[in-house]
Amino acid sequence: MFKGKHLGESCYIFGNGSSIKFFDLEKFNDKIAIGCGSFFLHKDFNKLRMKYYYVGHPLFLYKFWKNPYSQKYEINKTGKMYYKNIHLNGNITFFLGLSNFFGLKSKNIKYVYHFGKVSLNVSNADMSSGFSSMSGSLQGMLGMAIYMGFKDITLVGCDYLSNPAISGHFYEFGKGEYIGKDKIFFQDTILSIDKDVNVSVVTINKDQSGMLLKSVDYQTLTGGNVKYKENCEIISFENLKILESLNLEYKIFEKK
Repeated sequence: MFKGKHLGESCYIFGNGSSIKFFDLEKFNDKIAIGCGSFFLHKDFNKLRMKYYYVGHPLFLYKFWKNPYSQKYEINKTGKMYYKNIHLNGNITFFLGLSNFFGLKSKNIKYVYHFGKVSLNVSNADMSSGFSSMSGSLQGMLGMAIYMGFKDITLVGCDYLSNPAISGHFYEFGKGEYIGKDKIFFQDTILSIDKDVNVSVVTINKDQSGMLLKSVDYQTLTGGNVKYKENCEIISFENLKILESLNLEYKIFEKK
């Protein structure tokens, strides 16, 4: 159903990096988009041509879960947040890990599973059988895009692939921190991409470059100027309160 569906086309892949706070999302509505994580909370999310969304976390949409930070079993507020936003975005196809099959059913959900064959190689993942690109959101989205036939992929908010890399998320308070020049992340994944697939990463400015990838700065790509917005400007207060309540060690509000 999805193999080669977008053969030769271009797309954006959106991570959740803090660089997104500098960008006007409306500048990225010229291509199909693939998203992940809490990106659906961005106020301008609906201005994108978001068509696909990857949620690979196992056992993620049940009433109770084991918090990955506290390692305690608790009511799954994170899953409830995803549950709500999957239903709110019925025009988007969400790809969920198969272990969530009994947690949520919806017409806009498809399931993927690795069947024990997890690999950092994103160029030979088969979504119809063993989807091996489930080691992380970046691998999942790249594996999906390549399987669907996209030949030109632009990464936005994937800040560990810029040089210097930047930590933090767009939904957290404050600007992300530079975490070291020439540090390499996701090397095996990036090097596995077929040579006939063009992948580049969007940087905030020309002071950054891509790490192992080509790069293009925001102004050169879009013609617009970067403008920093705090998380409270791009996410509703209601959703910020939800994020704060998740007990996932996010820095959502300024500490006084």
